[in-house]
Amino acid sequence: MQTKERRGELIEKVFTNIEHAKWLRAQALRKRPYWYGTYYLPCTEALLEKKKRQYPAHYGEGRMARYRQDIENGQVCGDCVNGAIKGAVWSELGTRAPVYKSHDCPDKSADGMFEYCKKIGMEWGGMDSMPDEPGIAVRMAGHVGVYIGEGEVVEWRGFSHGCVITWLDDRRWLHWYRLPWTEYVTESADGAQEKTLLLGGRLLRKGMKGADVAELQEELISLGYSLAKYGADGEFGPETARAVVAFQKAAGVKQDGQYGPETHDALMQVRADMEAQAGEEEEAEAQERPAGKIVMVAGGKVNMREGAGTQYGVVTVVRRGMSLEWLATAENGWHAVRSGSMTGWISPKYTEVRAA
Repeated sequence: MQTKERRGELIEKVFTNIEHAKWLRAQALRKRPYWYGTYYLPCTEALLEKKKRQYPAHYGEGRMARYRQDIENGQVCGDCVNGAIKGAVWSELGTRAPVYKSHDCPDKSADGMFEYCKKIGMEWGGMDSMPDEPGIAVRMAGHVGVYIGEGEVVEWRGFSHGCVITWLDDRRWLHWYRLPWTEYVTESADGAQEKTLLLGGRLLRKGMKGADVAELQEELISLGYSLAKYGADGEFGPETARAVVAFQKAAGVKQDGQYGPETHDALMQVRADMEAQAGEEEEAEAQERPAGKIVMVAGGKVNMREGAGTQYGVVTVVRRGMSLEWLATAENGWHAVRSGSMTGWISPKYTEVRAA
């Protein structure tokens, strides 16, 4: 069976989320460098020459000194999805040399990995619904990190940063999603681990209990299916079975009152459709808003940054004459701006705010 046809729960688990989070924290503490296109590989001259040929834009002469220092330091390198996810799986958390595409883990880009996990039925959602569990991937356009708990994320952030720990709330993450190679467990104070019951990870029917049952009930309630007597109590009783049948009928799947793979796929598709519709409505509302302010770039080449100050990382570079959508102005005068899908902050020293 092809990898793309396999459901998430059929894919071999390589590590627990607790193990993954601890390993990622160790990589950040060891200051693993960012080499574009590498997946937890030892830094060597041979690898550097290969990557220079593959990705010349990322391996210019201005970066060679740092790359060679990484080699001298005996470092191991990665990039965002290659280091945090593919490299972790292919190397079994650094316990062996990475085996390309092993454990049914495909060679996907950051955005491609998100789409792949959604396609095979892994749970995902917007950031307002993210569970507080280590080992959950978080993504923004073209980039991914992994949540390690207590509000922290590990990400191979870029050439200038390397593998670092960042605060979840300080970055503009868009979605979270679970990884099919991870067994999600909870860890008690004494270090014992208990398996987390994920919605879609087992067949649910009358008489069963658990966190996944409660999550199913919450989903049904949010879609307008009444559970008036017991609500989301985590127990699959007759009331829940009736709501499941009603959902199955509306979704056009077998009406057996049990929550199996077909019903799970239908529910995940409804969630995806609802999020897409919400995004379209938000875009339509934005188009209907009256014209506001724009920020004109007056400098030559100006950095758009992640925060209101030069201490923050660079998002992109804007140039003289460009106009950006004005979003807000901080107390120190820096302007929050947007251009297409990119948002950031720009210094008032190089800008002029005008009416649109």
